[in-house]
Amino acid sequence: MAMGGSGGKGPLSEINVTPLVDVMLVLLVMFMVTAPLINTGVDLDLPQGPTQTLSSDEGKLVVEINAKGEVKMGARVFKTNQELTEAIKLNPTMQGPDSEVFLEADKNLTYGTVVQIMGVIKDAGVKKLNLVTNPLE
Repeated sequence: MAMGGSGGKGPLSEINVTPLVDVMLVLLVMFMVTAPLINTGVDLDLPQGPTQTLSSDEGKLVVEINAKGEVKMGARVFKTNQELTEAIKLNPTMQGPDSEVFLEADKNLTYGTVVQIMGVIKDAGVKKLNLVTNPLE
């Protein structure tokens, strides 16, 4: 039995860490369950090429074209090129002079489809257009 300062009659000054450990374990389990759900996206079969690793997708404007030719930016699907142009122009990351877009296009798309979307992105006033590929094996 732990004793206090004056012969066992004073209060204990120890911190009970059991509740803290319980809360941390619950938070860890919640994070482990939700982490795979955070990264949602479209399955693209990107072409391979010499690439540099991107630091992070946070704060970057990514336009995706899947194998069906659907153009997406985030969770939004665009039916017309005009909608895509307006969405890019209104995006907060495009307000600076160094605006850039990352284009992810499925490797099974025709060259014309990719070039058409590249033109739409450039028409929106984007200064830098980056093509995303998978690294060479």
